[in-house]
Amino acid sequence: MKRTLFIVWLLVSATALCAQEVFNIKDFGAVADGKTVNTKAIQKAIDACSKAGGGQVLVPNGTFMCGSIWLKDNVEIHLEPSAILLGSDNFEDYQWVPYSKGTDSKRRSLIFADGATNIAITGRGTVCGNGTNKTFQGGSAHGGLKNVRPYTFFIDNCKRVQMKDFTMKHGAYWNIKVEMCNDVLIDGITINSRVVANNDGIDVVDCSNVRIANCNVYTGDDGICLKSHRPGATVRNVTITNCTVSSESSAIKLGVASEGGFENIAITNCALYDTRLSGINLKIVEGGTMNRIVVNNI
Repeated sequence: MKRTLFIVWLLVSATALCAQEVFNIKDFGAVADGKTVNTKAIQKAIDACSKAGGGQVLVPNGTFMCGSIWLKDNVEIHLEPSAILLGSDNFEDYQWVPYSKGTDSKRRSLIFADGATNIAITGRGTVCGNGTNKTFQGGSAHGGLKNVRPYTFFIDNCKRVQMKDFTMKHGAYWNIKVEMCNDVLIDGITINSRVVANNDGIDVVDCSNVRIANCNVYTGDDGICLKSHRPGATVRNVTITNCTVSSESSAIKLGVASEGGFENIAITNCALYDTRLSGINLKIVEGGTMNRIVVNNI
């Protein structure tokens, strides 16, 4: 009897440890009509989740339009399979944030994180940047509106970042920019974004300990690109593996931004196709260094 009670106690304890509180954005007033701007409702859910110590912010099935939202410590945004997080077509719904760490003096993004720890975006749903909208279109596919369009993701100076399983499409600018971060996992995501100029897929800037795996990337600009914007900084300890990439520029690129350097980079087991400029592009043009780069089984 005592042994049975002990086993039951272990199971209950394990369940309690693994359980996480779920914050459904509908409970905070979000409306899935594809027209209502749900920025405040979604942000309230994120803030409440973080304040409670962390958990999951659930985006249920349906189309939820929003402007700039901010990820906070210990928050996972989870997209149900038919959920769509849709970027607003109104510039006024995106915050201008001063930025001095890289090449941008200001920045806009659909999803921001700055200085956060243990954040995640998961699920089988979709994040759509709405880049097909005329608001974000420029004069040509290789021109576009400069310095005003929002990134889809701008993750800056964060630790323990995960992006898993969801689909990204139609970015209005770069799709994912991860900068000055440590311990990043981007796994199993699909990017379909070839609708407007500067449609980079995944940009990793001055980060360390990054794993990009099992991704399907189809972009109008560089597919997966590592950059170094700071003298003395280094992009280090990066693996890119089991990815399929097509690009109207370069499929996988190190540089052009190369003020710092690149070291301990492994690019393996990838299929690259239909690229306008190059499959693999390793480029130092700004005085940085490039050491211990392995490219294998492409």
